[in-house]
Amino acid sequence: MSTIDINSFWNQVLNDTKKVLADVVWEQMIQQALFPTGFDPTKAVLQLAAMQKYKMDFILGNAQLSTTLQQIITNLALKNGFIGEDESIHVIITAIDTNQSAELIAAYPLTAAPTAPVAGEDAPKPTSDDVPYGEDYTETYADNLYGRTGEPLPGEVMPPAAPEPKRPAPANLNLNRPVYTDPILIDRPTAPTDDYGTLDEGLFAPTYAQQGKKPNQDSLITLPEDTLKPDIDLSDSTLNPSFTFESFVQGGSNQLAYAAALAVAERPAERYNPLFIYGQSGLGKTHLMHAIGNRLLETHPSLKVMCITSENFLNLFVESIRSKQNTAFRNKFRRVDILLVDDIQFIQDKRYTGTQMEFFHTFNDLMTGAKQIILTSDTLPKDMDQMEDRLKTRFASGMVVTIDPPNPEMLEAILKSTIDRERVKYPSLQVPNEVIRYLGKQFNKRSIRDLQGALNSLIMSADVDHRLDAIDVEYTRQALRDLIPDDEEPALSIHYIQTFIANFFQIKRDALLSQKRNKQYAYPRQIAMYLCRELLNESYPGISNAFGKKDHTTALHAYEKISKEIEENKDSRRLIDEITGKLKGQS
Repeated sequence: MSTIDINSFWNQVLNDTKKVLADVVWEQMIQQALFPTGFDPTKAVLQLAAMQKYKMDFILGNAQLSTTLQQIITNLALKNGFIGEDESIHVIITAIDTNQSAELIAAYPLTAAPTAPVAGEDAPKPTSDDVPYGEDYTETYADNLYGRTGEPLPGEVMPPAAPEPKRPAPANLNLNRPVYTDPILIDRPTAPTDDYGTLDEGLFAPTYAQQGKKPNQDSLITLPEDTLKPDIDLSDSTLNPSFTFESFVQGGSNQLAYAAALAVAERPAERYNPLFIYGQSGLGKTHLMHAIGNRLLETHPSLKVMCITSENFLNLFVESIRSKQNTAFRNKFRRVDILLVDDIQFIQDKRYTGTQMEFFHTFNDLMTGAKQIILTSDTLPKDMDQMEDRLKTRFASGMVVTIDPPNPEMLEAILKSTIDRERVKYPSLQVPNEVIRYLGKQFNKRSIRDLQGALNSLIMSADVDHRLDAIDVEYTRQALRDLIPDDEEPALSIHYIQTFIANFFQIKRDALLSQKRNKQYAYPRQIAMYLCRELLNESYPGISNAFGKKDHTTALHAYEKISKEIEENKDSRRLIDEITGKLKGQS
């Protein structure tokens, strides 16, 4: 049985399920609900975790959805050599919130999962057993299945809404109370009511905008601002508005962290509190933490969100002692609704015992008041040797998620996302796939910050040289010569493939790129075009232009011709495998 890369395998599962499921079902029940936790090759068991039990129950209880997911996982496991023809793969799902487990499919017989139709062909009309959300077949359903319009159908079973959590009973104290020199008793006002019923007194009760309702202003009780929530100094908060969930590229290495962060942003102080995000420098911890704060301010504008580094927290604490402003310091951090602290590991030094004690009391005060805390660190709580034990245990008491280094495929996805954003400033910017692949390979074992810095340098250099639309691997290597080691391996590019094929068939590269149609030149040219598409995923127009052809159908014809030969002729397949192996071995 082959060694499995569980993250790459799960990305394949996500891609295939996305093709056949409606948007809302795929996003809520697959992408945001499930992630892999392990694979036992000896027993052919794939372990999945579900973020909430109600989502696991929905998947297990929907025959079409569970069957489709099981069949796709089985087909991909067979395709990747993880199981044999006569073997099956068992999928075990465990709900994180209840720790209950169940096998994905045991009672349902396996049937072929729906597949997207070939271009130019009509979508096959499913039978009543194929339709997952009712027996009445309509063209709308076919569009939803294959075209993924995302529009719910009449009577269609949609993913269930999250069950209302049990809110903790309010503590017998006045939260967010003003500080007075002498005790003053304040009668807590009753919850305001309107035409829609009694408003939830919870901190994160849904707003009217979220409910799709407009409040009756005449029926609302207006309370003094300082009675509900005193003014809080948020001038030291450093929330970056550009760090959002939309700009965060998720993949196998950060899927759990992304799902947990999204859950906190949707229902703060109810699910994972505190949320502790662990990962090495430059992997996206800060981005994800800021994304939570930005989403909360977007959905709950009245929330007081404090985002700060541990270093700044320490400096402010020291300054408050020096200036005798201890009360003001405590009010600044203990009256907020959301506290986000970046790089919390920096206060673990024994010299900062006072800071640790202050943060301990701040932590307790916020948790008692049902306020959300998010922390990031490049050190796990258990490995913080100089941090007080009572803090370490509190850090690990909620949810600890890890962001692992991205693989080359994810690095390429990050590059493409960044390039798309840069086109706003540079409309003529064109970065071919071979350059993206080259950068992903060169920065595979380095941080995302290094990768993005290299891309920024490349774009700036191309802008100065007036060749934003003519960036290739050779120019990239030259522009980034100070950032890429001298002992780099040759990059797999269109130019490299052309040169390799010319040498392999013992012809000149100029002849390979010429208009000659002799079989001596045409066949190697078609193989080179096929490999550019297969190994670099380059576009057909890009391949045709690289070979001096004006019509992109030339590359399309070459790819289809060689693909057909590989399927029908063992000698052709053996030849392509030999060339591919040598290409990958030398690049």
